[in-house]
Amino acid sequence: MQIDRLARIGVEATWVAVGQLLAFLGGFATIKLLTGELGPAAYGQLALGISAAGAVHMFIYGPIEQIALRFVSVYRERGRLDLLFGSLRRFHIYAALIVGACIVIVTAALQSLAGGAWSRLILLAMLLGVAGGISTTLASIQSALRRRAWVAFFQASDVWLRLLLAVGGLALTARTADIALSGFCLAAITTATVQIVWTMRSPLICHHLGGHKDQDARTQREAMAELTAYGRPYIAFAAFAWFSTYCDRWIILAYLDDKAVGVYAAVFQIANAPIALFLGLTNQFLVPLIFDRAGGATTQSQIHSSARLLHAATAAYVLVLAGIVGAAVIAAEPLVRILTSSEFSAHAGILWVVCMGLSLSSTAQLLVIKGLSHGRPQSYVLPKFVQLVLLLASMSLLVKHLALMGVALSLCISSAGYLAMVVYVNRRLNVRPT
Repeated sequence: MQIDRLARIGVEATWVAVGQLLAFLGGFATIKLLTGELGPAAYGQLALGISAAGAVHMFIYGPIEQIALRFVSVYRERGRLDLLFGSLRRFHIYAALIVGACIVIVTAALQSLAGGAWSRLILLAMLLGVAGGISTTLASIQSALRRRAWVAFFQASDVWLRLLLAVGGLALTARTADIALSGFCLAAITTATVQIVWTMRSPLICHHLGGHKDQDARTQREAMAELTAYGRPYIAFAAFAWFSTYCDRWIILAYLDDKAVGVYAAVFQIANAPIALFLGLTNQFLVPLIFDRAGGATTQSQIHSSARLLHAATAAYVLVLAGIVGAAVIAAEPLVRILTSSEFSAHAGILWVVCMGLSLSSTAQLLVIKGLSHGRPQSYVLPKFVQLVLLLASMSLLVKHLALMGVALSLCISSAGYLAMVVYVNRRLNVRPT
């Protein structure tokens, strides 16, 4: 029995690694080809458009994604997956109405204030956020059900399809940011559509669709209230996360120019690629296992078992990240030159600093799983707030004098503060069986 369990875990780990590796290679190929095709200025505009897509994803779909990831194991334990899937469907209907209204208002305002180019860019970005949000919710369900092969397939195919359609559009039409983003958007819509069709036909899921309609209104309201209570803090997280992840690009635009935005975005993506690969491996493989061990957190053994796995994962995680930062120190200039061009590689000196900041932040994000696995996401609102304040304060002081190095240092300062606050919260977190 133990051998079968280990064999299953090994197969799951292999699929997770394959999906993350293919996405990782696709990310590097995207940086190389699009920086060469667009140049720093247009690449900077593309980065700003993607930040708008990130806002839609984080604020609207991020909470739904986290609800799906956490509560599949809980509702499966209760034998009520039909109720969970019905609630997730309602959340997506509400999300579509909110985003639709935002698209009309924002694009109309930009059309009159900034012109057609920016309104097209933001419209495409918001549609990209919607399609990406639907895909990530479905991927969260599949990850929680430990259907690793399909998660890997859709993850990798989405990255490469975005690159193919973006480069094809640039070659056939104009080398502009909105054309590249059109390719991203079309790829995301295609991936989301195929995922929806496949998910509805999956034997693990299709039998649980529609059963929630037979439940009384009170049961449905109670389920929605439970899920909403868990997901609500993620809206606050989204505000902090968006500013922490994307506001640097807008501050660079304010203090410097769109070329500087493009250079920083490219270096950031190169620094983030190996860290995102390892974080993705950890999240897709270990997080469902940690949540499985935690279950409904009804016994002390569930709490201890999930904590032990998280601590072991964190130790290995820190060692790998230290190696990534060391490699960035040694090979920064040739790496950036190979993956971009001379216009970008002139700023390769900030690569290892960005790597350090991202490593500190991602370590903190891994430790956040302790509270999430026991239904305490609200405990991490303050750490996110501290991270945001430190980022904005340090950037306002450093960017004007140190340019892009100031941005990188600000990332390190804010990430260190975030990590310190998460460690503090985790030590004070009193988790008891429910």
